[in-house]
Amino acid sequence: MNWLLVINDFKRNKAINLALLLFMIFSATLAVTSVIMGIQTFTSISELYKIAQPPHFLQMHKGELDEGEIHEFMQAYEGLTHGQIQTMINIKGEDITIIGDDTYDLSKVRLDISLVKQNDSKDLLLDSKHKKVILGQGEIGIPILLKNMYDMKIGDKLVLNNNQISRSFIIKEFILDSQMNSPMTSSTRILLSDEDFNQLSGNIGEHEYLIEAYFTDTNEASNFQTAYESASLPKNGPSITYAIIFLLSALTDIAMMFVFILVSILLIIISFICLRFTISGALEEEIKEIGTMKAIGINFKDIRNIYLNKYKILASGAVLLGYLLALLLSGIFTNHLSQTFGNIGLSPLTLILSLIVALLVYLLIIFYCKKVLKKIKKLTVVDALVSVDGFDKNKKGIKDGLYKSGKLPVNILIGSREVFYQFRNYFIIFAVVLIALMMILIPVNLLNTLEAPEFITYMGSSLEDILIEVESGENLESNYTKAI
Repeated sequence: MNWLLVINDFKRNKAINLALLLFMIFSATLAVTSVIMGIQTFTSISELYKIAQPPHFLQMHKGELDEGEIHEFMQAYEGLTHGQIQTMINIKGEDITIIGDDTYDLSKVRLDISLVKQNDSKDLLLDSKHKKVILGQGEIGIPILLKNMYDMKIGDKLVLNNNQISRSFIIKEFILDSQMNSPMTSSTRILLSDEDFNQLSGNIGEHEYLIEAYFTDTNEASNFQTAYESASLPKNGPSITYAIIFLLSALTDIAMMFVFILVSILLIIISFICLRFTISGALEEEIKEIGTMKAIGINFKDIRNIYLNKYKILASGAVLLGYLLALLLSGIFTNHLSQTFGNIGLSPLTLILSLIVALLVYLLIIFYCKKVLKKIKKLTVVDALVSVDGFDKNKKGIKDGLYKSGKLPVNILIGSREVFYQFRNYFIIFAVVLIALMMILIPVNLLNTLEAPEFITYMGSSLEDILIEVESGENLESNYTKAI
């Protein structure tokens, strides 16, 4: 009997039920997707870091360097488990030409580009399967960060021209760099074989050094940084700790995850508002039937379940479809993670937690439906069958004093009274429209702000045709004079 009533209601109110179903599906999809992105972000980074082992403390330095002095300091520091210095050859983007389907240089790259060779055991550059990349002479490994900026392919030729030296390499691998894999970083590393690096070192570009330290406890990095700076050791460049490296790696995906969560919450709110109006409308239409059921002795829970069963079917179907849709679309939203940190697939933890979130969305919808349907409990048989007030019996009249006005026309008085009496409903409609506008305007305005030429003024620079940046360090004054 109950199910027959539910089926008839679905047939009678197809448009309303379809709208509710779509809002619930989108809410569940975005909620599950945000959880998948969050878990996959931290899982992917952790899996990459487990093998690549980025430093717990990193000090970059340009200029002269006494490696013996630094190694002596590291050996004397208690709690240090490993320390190393990686030499990099800095070159400019215009020195690199890629020859493939098209020919282009990297002059538009804003990142500092460095040539490096593979480390022995720490801070490794890996392939997409998290294997240590070993190159032969004449081969080169391009970071994923650069691949995403240009349409590079395995087998393309890279030509390096610097200081009247020209060398050609074949792109052998696209590498995962655990510490320089985010657009938020200022540098990126290109991998050479040991033979090629040794031949080019000292003949092209200028040297920069990565001073890296490892500890049993990553929190020791801040204490080491303080001791390093107090010892007046070389530090002509930024210093970064493990926590900052991790945050920079995850920042883009964490930001997207929070956007998904925000939109999911807004859609759930809209779903609740739609549910409230739909349930209230259905109860008002069938108030006589509800009164009759109460009169013949049917209890509150049985009457409530007649209406609740419909929303249980809608919610369970929507959440199930939303969960499956989120799993199907997860590859699109986690594509950046797969490219940047390697494709590890959806972990069992991800599937379980996303299913729990989908279940929570379902329980939240049902809880809200039960709360709205509580008005049936307060309704008496007399109110339903005799009184004209029905569910509005307990609402207090509005003492607005409009009835005393003898100057305003009757139509204006009735209209004003109706507006004030239904103010809450109008406010809810306004809230829905406002939420919908926020979902559209906030991302669009943010994008327009970031793309506007005037945005540089918010970053502390004036709007000019050319920006010349002089790096701080030992030769600050001479570099400034040279730039002028």
